Amino acid sequence: MPDVNIDAVIDDVAAEYTAQSFTKLSGVHVKPLARAYELGFTFEILPGFDPQIPGAAVAMKDGKRMVVLDVNGDILSPDASLSFRVKAVDAMAAGEPVVFEMLYQNEVIAEILIAAHLGTAGKVQAVNAPTPPPRPIPIAAVVRGKKEFTDVRRGDPLISTLDKLSQRGIVAGYPSDVKGELLFKPENLINRAEFTLITEKMLCILPREEAKKLPTPFYDVLDPKLWFYPILKEGNIRGFIRGYLGDAKTDPVSGAIQTPFKPAQDITRAEAATVVIAALYEEDIIDISKVDLSLKPGKQWFDPHIEIAQNLKPYLKNPADEERAFLITPEEALNPNEKITRRDFAIMAERVLLMYDCNNPDKDADGLPDTWELAQNKQLEEIQPDDDPDKDRCTNAREYEIGSDPFNADTDEGGVQDCVEFERGTDPVKNPYDDRPLVPRDLNRNEEGIFVIQPSCGDACPCRATMGPGSDLISGDIIFAAITGHGGLPIYAKSNEETY
Repeated sequence: MPDVNIDAVIDDVAAEYTAQSFTKLSGVHVKPLARAYELGFTFEILPGFDPQIPGAAVAMKDGKRMVVLDVNGDILSPDASLSFRVKAVDAMAAGEPVVFEMLYQNEVIAEILIAAHLGTAGKVQAVNAPTPPPRPIPIAAVVRGKKEFTDVRRGDPLISTLDKLSQRGIVAGYPSDVKGELLFKPENLINRAEFTLITEKMLCILPREEAKKLPTPFYDVLDPKLWFYPILKEGNIRGFIRGYLGDAKTDPVSGAIQTPFKPAQDITRAEAATVVIAALYEEDIIDISKVDLSLKPGKQWFDPHIEIAQNLKPYLKNPADEERAFLITPEEALNPNEKITRRDFAIMAERVLLMYDCNNPDKDADGLPDTWELAQNKQLEEIQPDDDPDKDRCTNAREYEIGSDPFNADTDEGGVQDCVEFERGTDPVKNPYDDRPLVPRDLNRNEEGIFVIQPSCGDACPCRATMGPGSDLISGDIIFAAITGHGGLPIYAKSNEETY
């Protein structure tokens, strides 16, 4: 494993990965060849504040993310047009590093070096880890405001659907090239991992601790650190998602039968309806225990589910649930094998909310939604709106209002308690850098020492008072404080130097 504290590096086409240069390198390196640029590839390093894979090197083509080289040394590519192999070296050349070649349609376009200095005990192992496209920006389970998606045109009926879903934290957006704007990408197909995430969010299902650990239920989802690992395992534990039985394998050690989940694979309307129906049944919202779901001669496996999905009313456990109890229309049912888009599934998710909205109930009528109270890992009666369990001068009602942690007096861990920040007008949840006073209390007393006035970040990230993306500390860096002019130069005064 390379040094994960160092961002990936994009080297010049003239760079050489040799035994001599290898000793001076750290982390993950990629060298695009001239042919890559001729084919329209671009390469970039994701910034340190990227919410998904900060510091990773990304290869793009036609606006599509083709491959990710993360700081762990993982090579992640869902695109079948790309392949990878170990670069051939002279058998007589001792000590040469292992270099991987990236091929596009069988043509070499880049070289990859993972500088993991493991000594003679180190070895390279090929890993095949199917990974879906990056997850959208996560939104908290309870959201007070609407999200606006700039790629959904004004007047599109999808807007009202997304308003409802985004306020409940069921859907999120992709970052736009324009700061502060989000994209929904409604016409993009939805993959099985993202579909499962939205299904669990719309039913207020939170992964349990067991779902975050090994063993895995699917042989192609092996890493508990993947964002979708606990989502998939929770759905499997509850019984509403399963792998592909046609690709089942027998574990040589345990003898257990394991299947793949294929998280990056697009999902069809029939598959989506089947999973949602199974989830509604598991959550005791509908009862289909008496329905014959067996495969009939001349029929498709999904036929019973497609029929149920058009009219859920006969199966509702609570007759008071909304009369508009359906997942798909008769017209949509005519195309069960059609791959659905993010728009299609957002509409299906809204239909679930019209029938049963788990975000709205407040069973103890205390003004705090049940989902928020349960998200604190407490029973409803344990959280009262006027209590202040973390003694930060914020009642639970106020903590819910501002989105802070009712059991952590300083949610952003910046040094100032939540309600003190709220009253001051700074951000108590996400920005630890605005906790300190803008003017040091003793600045006018001419006391000895160094006083730092940190600028207010607002929505900017990273703050000017922090180290920028790509500036991770590595051994040998020299650290010093300085009083400078605009832009860092000239240096008027400088402290002693310390070597990291």
